[in-house]
Amino acid sequence: MKKVHLAICLIAFFGLTSCDRVQIKAMLGNAEAQDKMGDRYYDGVDGWEKDFDKAYKWYLKAANKGCAPAQNSVGHFYYNGYAVEKDLSKAFEWFSKAAEQGNPAGLYNIAQFYYYGKNGLAIDYSKAYDLYRQSAEKKLSDAQRAVGNCFRFGNGVSVDLEEAVKWYRRSAIQQNSDGQFRLGEMYYYGLGVERNYVTAFKLLELAAEQGHADAQSNLGHCYLNGLGVEKGIALAIEWTKKSAEQGSAVGLCNLGNMYREGYENIKTDYAKAMQYLNEASEKGFPAADYCIGSMYLYGQGVEMDESTAISYFIKSANAGYSEAQYEMYKRYATGYGVEENDSLAGDFLGKAAKQNHVQALYDAAELFANYGEYSEAVPCYTKAAKLGHIESQWTLGYCYFKGIGVVENNETAVEWWKKSAEHGHAASQNALGVCYMNGYGVYEDLELAEKWLRKAYEQGFEDAYTNLMRCIHSQVQRYTNY
Repeated sequence: MKKVHLAICLIAFFGLTSCDRVQIKAMLGNAEAQDKMGDRYYDGVDGWEKDFDKAYKWYLKAANKGCAPAQNSVGHFYYNGYAVEKDLSKAFEWFSKAAEQGNPAGLYNIAQFYYYGKNGLAIDYSKAYDLYRQSAEKKLSDAQRAVGNCFRFGNGVSVDLEEAVKWYRRSAIQQNSDGQFRLGEMYYYGLGVERNYVTAFKLLELAAEQGHADAQSNLGHCYLNGLGVEKGIALAIEWTKKSAEQGSAVGLCNLGNMYREGYENIKTDYAKAMQYLNEASEKGFPAADYCIGSMYLYGQGVEMDESTAISYFIKSANAGYSEAQYEMYKRYATGYGVEENDSLAGDFLGKAAKQNHVQALYDAAELFANYGEYSEAVPCYTKAAKLGHIESQWTLGYCYFKGIGVVENNETAVEWWKKSAEHGHAASQNALGVCYMNGYGVYEDLELAEKWLRKAYEQGFEDAYTNLMRCIHSQVQRYTNY
């Protein structure tokens, strides 16, 4: 009764209306209401002006009463130095209190400390993954995206691209812009899912419209190259500039390359290209170093200098950029611009292939095959084939057809040959025709056999004429028998 009487007095004294009951409850010591008042001042909502000092005071009152969301918020203030001096130790302490109560944001924030080794903690991916997973199971979208990252990059768990896609999808469904961006990347590169530029574009667009800078840049790239959408240079430039204006290293690099290449709405300007690429390089973006190296290699706006170019390629490769790694593999393998070194060549090829660089995967497969190590070659062919590499699709089909490095399986051979044949690969078209003609892995179908053999013949494939004549002869005989 005393609290009710006090509330009535407060209403009379302050002239508070029924819509301010949250404030009254907060003044009476209700922790949830105090947390809500903190939210009001933090976000500047419900007619309240944004005020970090007042927000912090309300959060602290609630946190000291054991309110987990408020404890996480106090940790957030210490982490960012809002209204208090930045203190990662105190931030960790408050995040831990929230996490101990199972608060999903607290679990996520503690995981961040272990994942990135913050505040002097040793990096512990396994512990970070466990905490992310607990938070993700409570449906926090940032944590779901983080679990996806763990599965994608093998941090704390074994690499599992299908699992990564699953968690990215859960995050994206909740409109998490980074979840949408990551899932878009998986569809763009064909990681854990079949490559689909249309789906990738739609996801990147959703993230870009929410202001995700890297998604904006990648969306620009899609418009520039007509990937998943009709080609549109003006829109490509618009989205790339939006990304660069936010300071995105990807956006800066892509904008630099636009000025380097020159398009109908943007003239070639090597000085601007170098400016943007250097800005991206300063942010630690290795692709920018590779592009700068290319400018020195071809003398674009700078004096041609292969030695400087190679230094940038090596810098980029050592920072993990697969295109630069593949470049250095070729150079060390052939002695082009550097002293020939098979050991370094193999090292860079392996690194590029590990990152699913398609040509690196194929080259690695070919090297294994040349040494008769087909059990090692087939997985590389398979990865490259799944990423759309036509020659790998043809070769993988041949391996299954002949039982080389795998158990013989004509049905699987046909599946891969269909993919490469549809992309105009003459040998695959001929092989597919032979399969339909003889019923290898498919039901015999002389009409389809003729279709594929004719396509191969029209490309001048050597054996296609003989096979086509056999196919036509078989059809004539069949009709004659009828």
